[in-house]
Amino acid sequence: MKARFFCFLLFTALFISLHSGTRGATQITGIRNTGRQSKSSVEFALRTKGAHRKWSVRVADQFITSHPADEIYEGGYNGKWTYAQGVFLEGLQQLWLSTRKPRYLRYIKSNIDMFIGGDGSIRTYNYCDFNVENINTGRQLLFLYTLTGDKKYKSAADTLRKQLKNQPGIISNSTSSEACPFQMRLEGLYMAEPFFTQYSKIFRERRNFGDIAQQILLMEKKTRNEETGLLSDAWDKSLNERLSDTKAGNSLNYFTRIMGSYAMAVADVLDYFPKNHTKRCELIRSLRKLSEAMMKVRDRNCHLWYRLADKAGGKDNPHEFTASCMLAYAFAKGANRGYLDQKYLKFAKEIFYGVVNNFDAAKESVPKDSQQSFTIRDAAGEPFSGVGSFRYKIDELQKSASLEALGSFLLLTLELEKGKVL
Repeated sequence: MKARFFCFLLFTALFISLHSGTRGATQITGIRNTGRQSKSSVEFALRTKGAHRKWSVRVADQFITSHPADEIYEGGYNGKWTYAQGVFLEGLQQLWLSTRKPRYLRYIKSNIDMFIGGDGSIRTYNYCDFNVENINTGRQLLFLYTLTGDKKYKSAADTLRKQLKNQPGIISNSTSSEACPFQMRLEGLYMAEPFFTQYSKIFRERRNFGDIAQQILLMEKKTRNEETGLLSDAWDKSLNERLSDTKAGNSLNYFTRIMGSYAMAVADVLDYFPKNHTKRCELIRSLRKLSEAMMKVRDRNCHLWYRLADKAGGKDNPHEFTASCMLAYAFAKGANRGYLDQKYLKFAKEIFYGVVNNFDAAKESVPKDSQQSFTIRDAAGEPFSGVGSFRYKIDELQKSASLEALGSFLLLTLELEKGKVL
């Protein structure tokens, strides 16, 4: 890849070196060549003279100025309706709710309207894939429906709800996939459960809340390492996947970003989960336990986490900026809502500055070899690849890094601003 592509990267300059060995998969560019050069939103916020403006506003404004909502961002998903898009739009939605600035609402609506037909069909979405990655952006459908009353958004959201209802898996409304029906992935919880919880609240499907809590708490139970408190990335009931511990079925990989997505899932689900539900306290306890465990494995020098939380840092295990933003967001939100002790707001602020202070160093360390790879071994120590493997997971983590990173960073800044520590 030529260096000139980096002028179009938004958050990728920060994250490519830390998430991947393949740069091309994580870039975000407009398919239409507008002739504009887009600085990193974070770099812009660091250096702009508009320091009197809030961090959240500065970062978001730079992104939407450089990338109009009617552009399709190419990258690992090539402009498809998918998960990472929804992470960023959720950050923008929360910014609109905080500021009520019309430009943020216009951006969300324009972006979503690229995909939603007048009949509620979703461009690039295939129901028969039963891919939980398609669910997350449905949160914006619910947001726009409640705001505008336009039935096309409800129709599209109903399609995603139908997918969850018929999702292959070991329990109802599962986050399993059709390819691996006996396997549940921890990251699938963030992709599906906040939407499912919000949908259930809006349309008064109270019976769903028990299923939602069961999904989250079952995954916590099956993936938790009792010694460290960390959560592995998957659980396989059949015990057939080579990634798993054959005795328990849980994966042996402790990816920080996936644990970050779990923490975000619980924090966001609680926004819509009934306050009088018997499982609510268990969900809060789950967030507390993971938060305590993650603080024990954080790099105390820079306040960030490594890609693999249970391994020492190094060339193949760099600091994870997206994951650090995710966890810090869950910490700050948890503290602001009373789920976590107030000390976690302080921790979140430390992590925020860890991200900011390490930005230039990260940008300068982008690997030149776009084919750089990792040594991947399965649970038995043998090299392999395929669905569910360590290599597969690394590849998947690369794809959505940029929008996911920018969205989680934006959500973090908003919670720190709400907590009046930023």
